Amino acid sequence: MPSKKRGKIIFKGKMDPRLIPTDVAPGYEIVDAKVTDSGLEVWLSDGRVIITPLSWYPTLEAATQKQRKAFENFGVGLAWEDLDLHLSVEGMLAGRREFRRPSHAIA
Repeated sequence: MPSKKRGKIIFKGKMDPRLIPTDVAPGYEIVDAKVTDSGLEVWLSDGRVIITPLSWYPTLEAATQKQRKAFENFGVGLAWEDLDLHLSVEGMLAGRREFRRPSHAIA
């Protein structure tokens, strides 16, 4: 829960590590991205190219070609709203894979 103290917002409790701090600009942004049959390729404004295996993102791997192409570029991350999938450059660089929540299906 955030609280204000001396003009700054201070978060108490556990902060989600997938979030990117808003007070520091990352120094790069996504210039282009594409999903291939084997991976996710992301080009950054600082010249780096990140290529991660598609197997890291089971939701994206199971998606149709049309769904894979339907992403939004947010500069520091990509979002597939129809798939409810959001990936950050920070997470890709850290080697984080998609977190799959356990199914709550009743047998």
